[in-house]
Amino acid sequence: MRPFLLCLTLGILSLCPLPGLAAPPPPEDLSIRVLEGEGAVYPAGAFSARRIVVEVRSRSGKPASGVNVTFRLPREGSTGRFASGLASETVLTSNDGRASVSGIQWNQTPGAVEIRVVAERDGVRAEAVIAAELSASARLTKEDSRPGSPKARGGKTKWIVLVAAMAGGAAGGLAAMSGSGKSSSAPAPPAPGVVPPAIGAPSIVIGRP
Repeated sequence: MRPFLLCLTLGILSLCPLPGLAAPPPPEDLSIRVLEGEGAVYPAGAFSARRIVVEVRSRSGKPASGVNVTFRLPREGSTGRFASGLASETVLTSNDGRASVSGIQWNQTPGAVEIRVVAERDGVRAEAVIAAELSASARLTKEDSRPGSPKARGGKTKWIVLVAAMAGGAAGGLAAMSGSGKSSSAPAPPAPGVVPPAIGAPSIVIGRP
């Protein structure tokens, strides 16, 4: 086949795809909805186990599973770090389209915190911003604890006290055993001025019958 006819044939085939070889549909757009964490106030300098939860859905409104969701904390100012020590954490959405993170160590700088959320799959990207706050006067919740506080290290303190008590009881028991052994082995000395009685040889006298 001549080059001209070959090019013409290939051009026609590219314009008219064969039946059964239709191009796959383009990926649907994604949307992010914040379920937990919006407007939350955290104590500055505290460790928080409170969850931040988002839901990712496709354009048709169905939950989007298997989507990479990245949570990013600010680089400076009022910010914190995840358990990995980094300022970002990436998770996959579950079958219900939800993704969550928890366990953030916040810094000591009070102020507004913007947590950026990025969802991405097959080149489609969606973003959202979660507004939160670090406050020096905020009260600790049951899921928050300050570093070095009794709540944060309560279990360790209890163990130390328990071990100390056990060690003290063992030492007292050894001392008592040692003292009782000494008292039983040495007889008590006689009282001063008291002479113990002496028993001499017996005598027998025989008279007349």
